[in-house]
Amino acid sequence: LVIYNVPAGSICFDFLNWIIDAEMIRRMEGAPAPLKVHFWFGRNGKDGLYTERCKQMFEHVVKPALELVGAIEHSDAEKGRFYVTRHIREIVTQSREGIEIPKFKAPDRTIKQMRKWLGDVTPITITLREAADCEHRNSSLDAWIKFAKDLEAQGETVIFVRDTAKADEPLEGFRTCPEASRNLISRCALYDLAKANLFVANGPCELAKFGSKPYLVFMQIEPEGSAYQANTASFWKREALMDIMQNEQYPWASPQQRVIYKKDTYENICAAWEEINTNIPAAHTIPLPSNPNGKFIE
Repeated sequence: LVIYNVPAGSICFDFLNWIIDAEMIRRMEGAPAPLKVHFWFGRNGKDGLYTERCKQMFEHVVKPALELVGAIEHSDAEKGRFYVTRHIREIVTQSREGIEIPKFKAPDRTIKQMRKWLGDVTPITITLREAADCEHRNSSLDAWIKFAKDLEAQGETVIFVRDTAKADEPLEGFRTCPEASRNLISRCALYDLAKANLFVANGPCELAKFGSKPYLVFMQIEPEGSAYQANTASFWKREALMDIMQNEQYPWASPQQRVIYKKDTYENICAAWEEINTNIPAAHTIPLPSNPNGKFIE
């Protein structure tokens, strides 16, 4: 039984670290499943969701994330402990000690829906960051499109997952999945069914980080003193206990799950893909359906 302090918590994709950590503690302590969570909104019951963005993140990312580890929101958890950990370092430490890290998994019903939407293809997904804030962190769209054309020329099927704000905007020549852009559970299902998932450092890559499929996450290391500290070496050393200057990876990651500490240029994408693709089983592909940007099939 755990309580999430909404006013003091991270109302964004960082919550995914919290729910993984809480589920891991449940397993370590031998407590019965499911993990039960109570969201605490301050003494007056109204604090924490101060902006429209926070409200949307809470409804569309934070609450749905419970299901990905089998957790539930439950009134019994009001009697539980305030569990305040929000950082990745505890997970890294416990993984290095040999403790198994929980994995995100979409529910069977959504897997079946996504499989029906995909048809008989095992895609490679490319998730785009196209945000108005910190634009220097956005995906290099031209590089990704060029790389995606290479993949399709090799017989692969590429599906782009656009930023939520651009979910319904088509990307000429490529298949997109608007449902995955909007819905966390559907996004996880798509990633679960993919051959590999490719990103720049952004919130959605947290799903891949605790997923079972190969991934590449491109993150250019920023100089110390940068306005965006989360991409600096000192931040990673402090918050994740990882030396990214030495190319250190998450200790639970497989050889096909890599953070690439470089800009997502076409050359860097190609080199990183060649390195992990050697050991990824070949995917069976067929031609795309005639309505590739159609509605998600319920």
